[in-house]
Amino acid sequence: MRNKPIVFNMYCIFFSLIALSFPLQIMLVYDHSPLEVVSIFSKLTIINHVCIALLIINSWLAWKGDAFLKWTLPVLIGFIAFNNWVVSKYGFDFDFNSTTLATILFTVVTSSILFTKGMDILDNPEKRWWLIPKRYQKKLPIYVKTAQEAFLLGKTFDISSTGVFISINETRDHFKGRNDPSILPGETVDIQIPSHGNLDFTCKAKVIRKTQGGGAYPGGLGIQFEDIDLINKYKLYKIMRTSEFSWS
Repeated sequence: MRNKPIVFNMYCIFFSLIALSFPLQIMLVYDHSPLEVVSIFSKLTIINHVCIALLIINSWLAWKGDAFLKWTLPVLIGFIAFNNWVVSKYGFDFDFNSTTLATILFTVVTSSILFTKGMDILDNPEKRWWLIPKRYQKKLPIYVKTAQEAFLLGKTFDISSTGVFISINETRDHFKGRNDPSILPGETVDIQIPSHGNLDFTCKAKVIRKTQGGGAYPGGLGIQFEDIDLINKYKLYKIMRTSEFSWS
């Protein structure tokens, strides 16, 4: 799916609010101010802390639409139910009926993902297309250095924050004039994208695929960036978003 199903954002907000409700309940019941953080958290039980941690973890997983939610949601429901049972049995602030109702409502809301498009995403994580970084179609000069010390001068077709696609049709051995470089998928290479203002982008990369082309894409090399330091991340950002680096 190109856009993330809204159910994941709703779960993220819902779990975050429930996690926040634990210290808020302590504040209301014992009349603490927000500044009395130590006193508030000292009144939370170990089970409370576990529930808060699980809620935060599930909130983060929901934000990503992570398939691991299929396993963490049942665990979360179990701990919330156990926490509410302990509160009703040994606590004095909430009775059995109110805690049971809270457990039922939480279980119903949390289980509702079974009846949404979100479940299809959890069963098929490869459909999380919204996580794919935006690609910029730019014709940029790029140097590729292989393990055999061969330097290839090519031209990019598009580029993103995680990789680049190099057109084989416009890639040639800088010294030997070949137009079909013998670079294979899985091979590790060094790349350099020259630019103005001392902003040359360099990094280690891996060849992910080599295609013959089809549709709008030419034949070429799909390359994934690896080990990009902060300076080169900044350079890449400038290259992707500044039109002056294009090379026709």
